[in-house]
Amino acid sequence: MADDDLKNLPPEERIRKLKEIEEKKKKEIKDAQDEIKRSEDEIIEMEKWNEKVLLPDIVENDFLKKSPDEDLNLEELAKQKVDLPPELMGSEYTLQLSQKPMTDIYKEMQTIYQSVGDKGYISGEEERRVEYLASAVEKKVEDVETGNYSFSEDVANAASITRQIGSKLRNMYQSNVTYKTN
Repeated sequence: MADDDLKNLPPEERIRKLKEIEEKKKKEIKDAQDEIKRSEDEIIEMEKWNEKVLLPDIVENDFLKKSPDEDLNLEELAKQKVDLPPELMGSEYTLQLSQKPMTDIYKEMQTIYQSVGDKGYISGEEERRVEYLASAVEKKVEDVETGNYSFSEDVANAASITRQIGSKLRNMYQSNVTYKTN
């Protein structure tokens, strides 16, 4: 109701209308305060969750930033074997992914890592994608070990970092599933 409309009302009616407006405003303020409190609680819960499972920033060791003396030895890469389900390792999709360049697999894993970091959790779909990408990396490493494929030092570093990211993401998913069931 506009101020001019209120001024034209008789005093008793004006008081009644102003009290109605006052009550409405008080309710709006209380609702806003409640929403602020809920949002603050949500932030606190997110921070608690992040303290438990937040991914360390392993990407600062990005293979493109490494100097030649920091390169990973190919033998060291082979020693870092990751255990993944055999059905995943032998799947047609894993074989297709393993044909992609290692840098593409690394970039896709990095994209998932950043998305998970932004959200604070990993979805089931992202977890499946991570497992397929990790399997593709393992397939590439197996091919290197058997002599069917070769890695440059930079590609070996990308494979190592991709493994680390994949491991962190899989651990986060397992922690997330455990957290939700408790």
